[in-house]
Amino acid sequence: MKRLLDSIANIAVIVASVVLLVYLGSSWYASRNSPRPPDARALIGSTIHLPGVNLALGSKTLLIAISPNCRYCRESEPFYRQLAKIPGLQTHLIAVVPVPLAEGKSYVNSSIDSSLEVVSDPLSEIHVQNTPTLLLVDGQGRVKNAWIGKLDDAGQRSVQSEL
Repeated sequence: MKRLLDSIANIAVIVASVVLLVYLGSSWYASRNSPRPPDARALIGSTIHLPGVNLALGSKTLLIAISPNCRYCRESEPFYRQLAKIPGLQTHLIAVVPVPLAEGKSYVNSSIDSSLEVVSDPLSEIHVQNTPTLLLVDGQGRVKNAWIGKLDDAGQRSVQSEL
């Protein structure tokens, strides 16, 4: 009987060890291979070339990369409207949309503000992978600051303080 109990205990230890190793191995693999959330800091310092747009016209331009099909862009529309209505704003605002220009203008004019310049361009051209993304660029097209995703109150205040 003692031998049987020893054998069962040994098998239980081996099974528990294998389960633990599988769990730790899968956790390690997932941490190394799961998609990482976008990092706005990686965009800072890159240079933007937006065909048809002269970024040198002003000292600062805020590129608002949005899509009419993006839930978070739609949820952020009140903030973008607020930015467009800031009196005496010295920063040029440009909406960059990855859809045909007519569709992009219709979306921006009806949802945000008709005063925004709208540019249709693949977002990869401005190094953007996710919408919404805000890029503050200087007159040479260098990204000075970036914000990715739907912004909370602190993020919105951060954008406003930079303008």
